[in-house]
Amino acid sequence: ETPTLSTEVILGKTTIITRTASGFVPKDVTIAKGDTVVFENESTDPMWPASDPHPAHTTYPVGGGCKASAFDACKAIAPGGSWSFTFDTVGSWKFHDHFSSQFKGSVIVQ
Repeated sequence: ETPTLSTEVILGKTTIITRTASGFVPKDVTIAKGDTVVFENESTDPMWPASDPHPAHTTYPVGGGCKASAFDACKAIAPGGSWSFTFDTVGSWKFHDHFSSQFKGSVIVQ
């Protein structure tokens, strides 16, 4: 009998944050390390989700984005569009809409 190899892939959970005309809903979420947050734009304006503070985008400590942090869409997300980010660093990460910086929220990664 030939032994078989099996590979189990464990995918993280997905959480949706919606950008409405009045801001992000929900504003604050708690997720596990490795989970993904999908930012969906249900407003009539483009959005640009990014790590705080505005406009530096430096709070999330992993680099690689267009400004500083990897937690940065780096572009306009049109109404009806979405952008996702997988959080691999534990902590409390505040974010904002770069185009409407009064709209804020936080992702707590445990």
